[in-house]
Amino acid sequence: MEEVKWDEKFSTGVHLIDAQHKSITQHINKLSKAIDLGRPKMEVNKLIKYLVEYTRTHFALEEEYMIKYKYPEYEFHRKEHR
Repeated sequence: MEEVKWDEKFSTGVHLIDAQHKSITQHINKLSKAIDLGRPKMEVNKLIKYLVEYTRTHFALEEEYMIKYKYPEYEFHRKEHR
């Protein structure tokens, strides 16, 4: 799979959220590389589990920020997370 590259056009301007987005991007690339290299199933599953948990944590924080700062697209964005 082609590597996912971070682009500043994805930036939200919120440092913590952007840092988390970059981390998710890096971990997607690690997972993709592990699959491409035929790494053991246990290693791939560990990467998937990490991404699922990290993403849940990230979405919760992002939604908390959207509520706190009255983000006008909150409902739409929350549905995208689901």
